[in-house]
Amino acid sequence: MTSLLIPDYWRHFVDTNHLLGREIEFPWPGEENLVAVIEILDDKNIEMEANELWPGIGIRKDGFIPIGGCSIGSGDPYCINIHDGEGGPLYVADHECVGLEGYDRDNAISVVFKSYKELLHYLPDKTNA
Repeated sequence: MTSLLIPDYWRHFVDTNHLLGREIEFPWPGEENLVAVIEILDDKNIEMEANELWPGIGIRKDGFIPIGGCSIGSGDPYCINIHDGEGGPLYVADHECVGLEGYDRDNAISVVFKSYKELLHYLPDKTNA
């Protein structure tokens, strides 16, 4: 398996806020009645999503790292991009739009939050975080 560099700033964010394995529910951007649930992945599952599963395999070359899974079963991973640096956007990758032939970034990748740090606004109980 190819080694993947998971940025230290991401590990620090997850560790500091005790997010590993947590599920965070938030309203889907632009959709009043829809919610999304992201489960924050550990390093082993990040590596697996990026190196062994689609769409991770297809998007990692462009700097996208799958850091969360959809807990309601869409199969679409939540990602950060190493080119954005600390505090960059949280993205979601549409697994149906990425394949062996490549992908159209405008159709396959969507911004969920302008900064992944916005996830902290949706923690169910900040006193236990």
